[in-house]
Amino acid sequence: MTRIKRINDEVFVAEDPIVQVDRSQLETLKAQAARNPRQRARICAHKDVQDRLHEMLIVLARGAYVRPHKHLHKPESFHVIEGTATVIFFDDDGNVEEIIRAGKAQLSDAHARLEKGEVWLHGAYIEEYSHGGLSQHAPRRPRKLLLKASEIRKLSQAVETGGRLLVALRLYFKG
Repeated sequence: MTRIKRINDEVFVAEDPIVQVDRSQLETLKAQAARNPRQRARICAHKDVQDRLHEMLIVLARGAYVRPHKHLHKPESFHVIEGTATVIFFDDDGNVEEIIRAGKAQLSDAHARLEKGEVWLHGAYIEEYSHGGLSQHAPRRPRKLLLKASEIRKLSQAVETGGRLLVALRLYFKG
């Protein structure tokens, strides 16, 4: 169990270098989130707001809303431990790019292939959005991976010379 320091009603900071949250701490966070006006509570694993990587366990009460926001130069990942969440990705003009029901994307059958100087993800499953109307994406369609030319060259060499297969381990979204 990690030692946690309370900053305010919504923010707690882990005091140990390795953060392990047990069921009782999770239940405490859930109760705290239910009491807060913004319906959330979090444990920050990073030590300083200037840290390059911000890792947090954020608990949202049922029905909580997180307004659209953008983190410049910082990726954001989501792990749904309990319940469900809908994540909507917008482009810079505010148009909806993709909608994911968290917990409804799978990489278990996914692999990447080099095709005409690009890298494409095949076999990944991203469920259609239940309220998406007629313009749904195909859940298993190939998706182009956004990589730098130097990264593509490195992967190409590894596949061609080492007989390696490109396997997807994590899923990140632009936005």
